Amino acid sequence: MDELYTGELIIGTGIGDDLEAVIKSKGEPDKREHDELIYHGRFSNGLEYVHFVNMDDGEVFEITVDMMSKNDSINDALFDQLVAAMDERYQKSRPADGFATWKAPSPSGKLVEVSLVDESMEIGSPMIMLNYLENYERTFTED
Repeated sequence: MDELYTGELIIGTGIGDDLEAVIKSKGEPDKREHDELIYHGRFSNGLEYVHFVNMDDGEVFEITVDMMSKNDSINDALFDQLVAAMDERYQKSRPADGFATWKAPSPSGKLVEVSLVDESMEIGSPMIMLNYLENYERTFTED
């Protein structure tokens, strides 16, 4: 799990980073489509991932990591581990039906909506999606 986290960043990329910072941290993307950078990789435990970095006005506003597991039991354990890690990092969530959410501040003080979704039923194979999305219209406030 530690490979997912580096300080306030996920997989070496943070909300508000500019293109130069992303490439310095991650290297050149495997694929680039307009304002989206796509990286493919494998964690040391063998888990494959696809890391999407979406930019607007030259800054990261959305980060998505799709993690593909070998089977349902690994997927379920990963989901539970990620919920526990994110609960420790942010406020406690109330996961239900393979879905959990949190909120965090962006460097500019905007709300970052964090979601963890078990996409297995949707796509027909074990996969978890972790998404960070900066909401330009809302300022972060702690409840």
